Amino acid sequence: MATTRAVKASRKFTESGWDVAVSWEVIGDRPASDGPTEVTMKLSPDATDAQRRKGWTTGVARRIERRIAMLALPEGVQRISERNVRQMLQDGVAKMPASPKDDPDTYYAALLDLLQKLESAGLHVRPIDLLAEVMGVPVGTVKSRIYSAKLHRNALTHEEA
Repeated sequence: MATTRAVKASRKFTESGWDVAVSWEVIGDRPASDGPTEVTMKLSPDATDAQRRKGWTTGVARRIERRIAMLALPEGVQRISERNVRQMLQDGVAKMPASPKDDPDTYYAALLDLLQKLESAGLHVRPIDLLAEVMGVPVGTVKSRIYSAKLHRNALTHEEA
């Protein structure tokens, strides 16, 4: 079995008198997380006297944060996006039985699999909220079904032992 090696992708820019280097860990053609894995900043040699006096401020931090969010990743690397995850969720939900009553083993296994994929995507949205939205049910229903899925999985595990 081939292992996928992580590599670093980087971008550099200057903002408000600060030189910024941003790096992402990339596995295959996707970043390992939604945000950078490393950001380094140092006062630019070209910084003005006013920028040198002010130093690092929350205003500088906000401007740099906005620039990082808008940075294009290097050629061939795709950002994990909520839209991609939402499509994956919609596809997964479409393949699930309509209800846990129809086929509990398949339904609960698929639900836990979708939850695990959502949690590992590292989005800035709560996985249960997104699941509820895509499934078209209240958040409380999703929580209840996840709880039932975990109980069901544990019961199956104990039966096999």
